[in-house]
Amino acid sequence: MANVRISELQSAPAISGSYVLPINFANTAYKASFDQFSSWINYRNVKDQYSTSYSVGVNDNKSIITFNNDLTINITIPTSVNNNLPIGTTIDFIRLGIGSVNITGESGVIINSSSGWTLRTVYSRATVSKVNTNEWIVSGDLVLSPTPTPTHTPTVTPTVTITPSSEPFGPPTDPLNLSAYGGNEQLILAWNAPLRIRRLPITDYVLEYEFDPSVSATPTHTPTPTPTPTPSHS
Repeated sequence: MANVRISELQSAPAISGSYVLPINFANTAYKASFDQFSSWINYRNVKDQYSTSYSVGVNDNKSIITFNNDLTINITIPTSVNNNLPIGTTIDFIRLGIGSVNITGESGVIINSSSGWTLRTVYSRATVSKVNTNEWIVSGDLVLSPTPTPTHTPTVTPTVTITPSSEPFGPPTDPLNLSAYGGNEQLILAWNAPLRIRRLPITDYVLEYEFDPSVSATPTHTPTPTPTPTPSHS
């Protein structure tokens, strides 16, 4: 069988199943299946994700996965029981959106990192590698905790309340709703507190009055006179 350089191979129709391809390294003949040969080709499969959660699967090995969402995205690495990715699996994650991207593991999965588990900002990249049954190492542009996604906070209009401390010193304003009720030689006065006290608390009220001689009092009740008996002769 003649040796054939890879550069001399001609294009061929799609191959199904296994195909033996002769390879020559250092004048020593080797044979490799088509599946093995294709794994040597230096390419990476790119997957775009837009959801807020993603679970790593066996088909993600050697893939580049991009994440684009305005909300927080959680990437979950499963245990070997739930998804047995082979040891040596390597996956790259790239953040494209403003939502933070967090790398977590199911219970029992250990993810070691020297810097954190959250992709730092837009276009940050991280690589996860499986080094043991349920043990991974993540490295890249990472931080310990996610940066909060910016949200809109409505502006609150402050309420202005007039308190005694904001008033100038001085006497309070006049009482409100003054009314008087008279009768039975009595006068009853009623009022409401002043609207503004001007930093001086009201402790009591002083009532002043004077007689007006031009006004005559009108009795409200005139007693009925008792008749005097008149003597008579019989």
